[in-house]
Amino acid sequence: MQYWKILSLPITSPYFIKIFFKIRNCFIDIFSCKPFDYEKSISLTKEIFQPKDCEINVVSRGKDFP
Repeated sequence: MQYWKILSLPITSPYFIKIFFKIRNCFIDIFSCKPFDYEKSISLTKEIFQPKDCEINVVSRGKDFP
């Protein structure tokens, strides 16, 4: 049986972090309506979770909006 846990952390209004746990795996979504230093977020996340392997996907959304 697969086991999932979802943790959602609303930091402040335009930001949130979602963490999905599956046996020995962790998937993390960091979202912001405003620009932020995603490289710093990646570095901090790696420092906290200390993954053996890591795949990073950065998605820019709302390119047509200010």
